[in-house]
Amino acid sequence: MSKFNFNQRIHKLKTSGNFKFKNIDHQLHYLLRKFESEKKHKGYYPKFKQGDIVFVDFGLNINHEFSNSHFAIVLNHNDSNKEDIINVVPLSSKYNPKYLKINIDIKIKYIKNAINTLNDKKKEYEKLLKELNEFNPYEMSDEEVQLKFTEFIKWKNASSPKINKIDKDVKKTEDAIEKLKNLNNQTYACVNSFQPISKFRIKNIYPKEISNVSVDTLTLLAIINKINLDLLSLPKIE
Repeated sequence: MSKFNFNQRIHKLKTSGNFKFKNIDHQLHYLLRKFESEKKHKGYYPKFKQGDIVFVDFGLNINHEFSNSHFAIVLNHNDSNKEDIINVVPLSSKYNPKYLKINIDIKIKYIKNAINTLNDKKKEYEKLLKELNEFNPYEMSDEEVQLKFTEFIKWKNASSPKINKIDKDVKKTEDAIEKLKNLNNQTYACVNSFQPISKFRIKNIYPKEISNVSVDTLTLLAIINKINLDLLSLPKIE
């Protein structure tokens, strides 16, 4: 048995009744996987714009430090694909006197993107269906069927991967909409917990087409001024 008694201590925390430690074993496993992936990383990171909303695994931290997974707003102005560290402000749906209420309904923004994605997939389906109808054998003579058969096989081979991808994209979008139902409508910026994070902590919980959500410049200025006022005591930015 290890002198550190890791398994016993993890089990004790997991069964302590403290919600923070409910999934401590999964969180530690996730952290180990991230450590292991560092060796394989090629040094190319996703690039974000200031105001982008991302989903961050802040991890399991000490006492009242911000923990677990939350949406967050990117504050960096000039991010790049070579930069691993970005600064973010976590978001919460719960009121706290230290938080800043912001005028954004994340749920509605994501749902609009999801609906637009489904409409795009519907158009792709309709385009393929129109192409398929051109091979309708009931409207062709026997000679035409024979001539079109080879052409149809080529179309089928080329279209099958497209159809499979559309099916997968629709399924992912439908799954995302189910997850979105659990989001609350009110949003607060946790300005007292703004912090630098590794991009390794950012999780892709929705398809790319749906995840493209951001806040406007006025909201960003309000957040930055609140951070300045509460934590840094810098002059207000206009």
